[in-house]
Amino acid sequence: LIVLLTRDTLKRPWCAGEIATAYKCNLEVLVMEGACFCAPTEDELGAQLKTYIDMSGVQLSKYGIHLTDIRAAHHWMLSEVVPSLKLCADEAPRVRLEQAVACLKNLKMGPSISGNSSVMRVMTNSSGTRTPKDWHDNLKRSGLVVLSTDPNDDEAGAAAGIIIVKLQAKVVHMGSGLHMLHEGEYEEPADQCRLIELSRALVVLLTARTLSSKPQLDAIIDAMRAKETGSQLVVIPTSTPSFTFPSETFLATSLPAEFYTKPDAGLAQIKGLFRFIASAFTFHASKGVIQLQTDAILDRIPAHFEHGGRRSRQFSINTNSIAGTNSLASNVLESAQSSDFESPLVPLDQDDAN
Repeated sequence: LIVLLTRDTLKRPWCAGEIATAYKCNLEVLVMEGACFCAPTEDELGAQLKTYIDMSGVQLSKYGIHLTDIRAAHHWMLSEVVPSLKLCADEAPRVRLEQAVACLKNLKMGPSISGNSSVMRVMTNSSGTRTPKDWHDNLKRSGLVVLSTDPNDDEAGAAAGIIIVKLQAKVVHMGSGLHMLHEGEYEEPADQCRLIELSRALVVLLTARTLSSKPQLDAIIDAMRAKETGSQLVVIPTSTPSFTFPSETFLATSLPAEFYTKPDAGLAQIKGLFRFIASAFTFHASKGVIQLQTDAILDRIPAHFEHGGRRSRQFSINTNSIAGTNSLASNVLESAQSSDFESPLVPLDQDDAN
């Protein structure tokens, strides 16, 4: 069992149950410690364990797993008995995870590693990072699909990686490409603003700390200002389970201080983002649900893009709208998703439109 420790891994009941099961079954375990992981205190693993783990609606006891099992398993897993990999904190989340996967491919589990108290560090691998040339090449392109995530959140990086894998081929089919913001030191504020302005879509992945992440807030402000000046950009807020939509009171009091001390800091633009309907992305759901949700994001990305002109008129067949309507529709949807089906996006010329 490979345990990816992020900010909230040990607070999730099903993760706790899986770790406890591995412990009870004497399974080989390898820990991958993310940059945002904070180990629980002795009190949290002791008397406060029942509140530390969100057990609402979950009964692990019917699987033979009790709090005493979870407590023992967590203590064991966090000890030096279990080997661990520390992800490199100097890299962006998605790059950290790619490096960890590359390391795991060369790692042999078994007697030679079991019980080893040493801690291995996943070192920076330059082949996994974006180079200045990549960044400047993208600055010359228009019509990209751009993603923004919290660069300090490993779960956000992993979720973005899933979205990229699901969308890559279809976005390339549009004649476009994908660009992940906040992954390198080469992004100057003015360059990022220009890249967003020339893009066809910005997917804003809303996670636990998006509203305190300056890189994400800057990207949101750049996007909303681009729309105010007539950019074709489509902004797609995408909500994950860890995100809580802000109230008016929160937006008026709890953003970083600069938004209340500088009149042009972008508070109005941040509020404007939440006037758009958010797409859902439940990254811990089944493959089928994840596919439907990424298809829904894809449906919002313009298939045709003309820099400096108006967007071509189009219609699309949204497979999500027919899912579950009746058995025939469900079978059609299932068959389409099991093949190389492309949701047809057909441009209309003026005669057809009339």
